[in-house]
Amino acid sequence: MKQLAEVRTLKVNRYMIIDDEPCKIMSISTSKPGKHGEAKARIEAIGIFDGQKRSVVHPVKHKIQVPIID
Repeated sequence: MKQLAEVRTLKVNRYMIIDDEPCKIMSISTSKPGKHGEAKARIEAIGIFDGQKRSVVHPVKHKIQVPIID
């Protein structure tokens, strides 16, 4: 099961979905907003099942899928 969350609410050691694969967030770095754009976040994560390192860049207001883990 999944739910939507804004990129700005993510924290290190939590989980998100990248390329339909649940991943644990290892680091998050954000850039300042520019003259014609908004701030962006670069997220480094490692796949839970395959151990593959993944990196994505999204605007901080972008909504992404987060797995619901009990």
